[in-house]
Amino acid sequence: MLRNHRSAGILCDVELLVGDEKIMAHKIVLAASSPYFTAMFTTDMLEARQESIRIPNIDPAALRDLVMHAYGDNLVVSKENIQNIIVAANFLQMHDIAEKCATYLFEHLTNEANALTVSRLFTAIGCSVAMKVEQYIKKDFRSIVMCEEFLELSLEELTQILSWDDLCTTSEQDTFDAAIRWIEHDPERTTAAARYE
Repeated sequence: MLRNHRSAGILCDVELLVGDEKIMAHKIVLAASSPYFTAMFTTDMLEARQESIRIPNIDPAALRDLVMHAYGDNLVVSKENIQNIIVAANFLQMHDIAEKCATYLFEHLTNEANALTVSRLFTAIGCSVAMKVEQYIKKDFRSIVMCEEFLELSLEELTQILSWDDLCTTSEQDTFDAAIRWIEHDPERTTAAARYE
C-alpha cells in the first residue's frame, strides 16, 4: 500500500533531488530504512523542515533502487550497478546492504582485471571485505600486474602494494619488473618516482 501511495504521490512529505531526478517519498519510510535519514529527520538539521532535499554524490538510479527497496521492492543488483549501490548504501548508512553487495561483488564479480578498483572502493568505504580483496591481490599479484588497471594506480597505491611483505612472487625481480612496467607506461612517472624517494 505504501508503495502505491509513493507512486501516486499520496501523502509524500519529501522530495529527494539527485542529479536531474526527483524521487518522492515518505520521511517515515526513509527513516525506518536508513540511519542517515533518521538523523536527518529527527534532529535539528535544516533538512528536517524541508520538503525538497538535495542528496549529493550518489548515482540517481542507485538512490531510486534503495528507496524502492525501503518500500519493499527487491533490490536488483548487476555488474553494471553494484558499485553504485554499494557507494549509495554506505552513504545512507545502510551498512547491511553495502556489506551484502560487497560480499557478492567480491565472490562473484571480482577478477584480475578489476581487483584494484574493487579494493579501492572497499577501502574508501571501510568495508569489511576489503581484507579479502587485499589477499586476492597478494595471491594473484603476477596476473594483476599484467592488467591495464595496474598501470592506472597512483604512485601511493603502487608503493603501498609493492611494500606488502606477503606478495606472491617468485623473486624480488617480479616486484621490480612490476614497478618498471608501471613507470614505463607514463614517461612523466620517472620524475614523480624519483621525487618520491
